[in-house]
Amino acid sequence: MKAQDLTRHLKRGGQPAAGYLFLGAEPFYRSRCTSFLKERVLGPGPDDGFFIDMDMKECQLGHVLDEANSPPLFGGPRLIRARNADAALRTSNSRAGRSAKASLEQYFADPTPETVVVLQATGPRWEDRDGKAKLQRASKYYSSVPVRVEFAALTDSDALFVGKVLAKRMGLAISGSVLEELVDLLGADAYRMEGELRKLELFAGKDREIDSSDVALLVPEARQRGMFEFSDAIADRDRIRALEVLDTMEKAGMYWGLQVSTLGALLRQALAARELGLRGAAQIRQRLAKFGIRIWHARAAQIDRVARRYSAGDLRRALLALFEVDRDLRRPRPDDRILMEMLVMKLTR
Repeated sequence: MKAQDLTRHLKRGGQPAAGYLFLGAEPFYRSRCTSFLKERVLGPGPDDGFFIDMDMKECQLGHVLDEANSPPLFGGPRLIRARNADAALRTSNSRAGRSAKASLEQYFADPTPETVVVLQATGPRWEDRDGKAKLQRASKYYSSVPVRVEFAALTDSDALFVGKVLAKRMGLAISGSVLEELVDLLGADAYRMEGELRKLELFAGKDREIDSSDVALLVPEARQRGMFEFSDAIADRDRIRALEVLDTMEKAGMYWGLQVSTLGALLRQALAARELGLRGAAQIRQRLAKFGIRIWHARAAQIDRVARRYSAGDLRRALLALFEVDRDLRRPRPDDRILMEMLVMKLTR
């Protein structure tokens, strides 16, 4: 089951299962699912101790089952959340691990009434190769849990949909293009999207439309837009535009070391994409995600442009030039601007 399916089921008044296995690190829908489960199982208002939060880095699966098998003295529904359930995988092949798995199967064959157990393996990521393998192992180990819910990283379209829903609920006047800008800036992180929309709500209110200037003022990533534009000009080998952006960044007090580092990351990723034969933003995002590197679509498109317009030799020479600038920025010098202008001349030949 996908996280969105569970939220819809619970919002429509569906009956909770005796147990859930949450798999994956995506935080937005995980927090939503937990909130909806609490409200559906325990009702609105304070939980009065009937929400039990446990951490399996500090306790064993047996302790979670002991809690589930021990109903409160005066009865009542309970929700038991066991975080870091993937910690049990360290001993899954031991005698104790096999015994705990058998106990889990026995429990869900006849679960305690009015008790819902949620086991959360939410450290590993589905988009990471090692994380996916770990989540698959967790799924196999906890196969007796009635419902498995996957929390994979959201796509740009998923995050845009979430942004539109949240903006409507908050009563914000914000265009689709500004929401798309937020998705690009935040890398399809719906959890961050919610936080930034709440900041915009407090700042702009509901009496006027939120525009790009509000985003530029409040969202930290937007303040790095100049760095992205500079890298974009380098990617296009547009010397005049690169020098114009350089001038703007100097007036804004840009720290050049950060720009050199950002540009270096772009060129290294472009060189890797070229050597791996990757073509197109989607393929680049997919391959980088396997190494645990999450980038937004605009960044992947930028990497693709650099890989197409620069040869492997050009990219290696550019990285050497960046190393020299980074070194010289740490030395006594008359003007950092001269070093950056010389870098632009070398990279846009």
